[in-house]
Amino acid sequence: MSEALAARLGAALLGGPDAVIYADREGLIRFWNAAATRLFGFTAEEALGRSLDLIIPERQRARHWAGYHAVMAGGPGRHGPAAVLNVPAVTKAGATLSIQFTVTPVTGDDGRIEGLAALLRDITPLWAELKRLRAAGATPAAG
Repeated sequence: MSEALAARLGAALLGGPDAVIYADREGLIRFWNAAATRLFGFTAEEALGRSLDLIIPERQRARHWAGYHAVMAGGPGRHGPAAVLNVPAVTKAGATLSIQFTVTPVTGDDGRIEGLAALLRDITPLWAELKRLRAAGATPAAG
């Protein structure tokens, strides 16, 4: 792949509809795209340099950090590398969202994990519909 094509693909990804967040080894936010601002309400200036706790509900933090630190130490996470995860998140306004995301480790030249990049999207309406269907005793159709 040419460098020019790689640059265009990167720009398309970063400017796309999914939130893109990169956090370093300590879990500090180092990249925050416009879609992350739309999703969570924090501007890049408000998010950069802050802990991921910014968007993690307090009750989820211990479990999140245990997994995060295990991955940073080079160990396997609880989920496979292609896992799509569904978790709650919080917005600047304090609203709770249901988000779906994937995580990709970012390594340095020495092969050591330097941080994690995540692609996130809001699935709150879908999650609410699934809960409604379950409560009604319906089974959603396979997609």
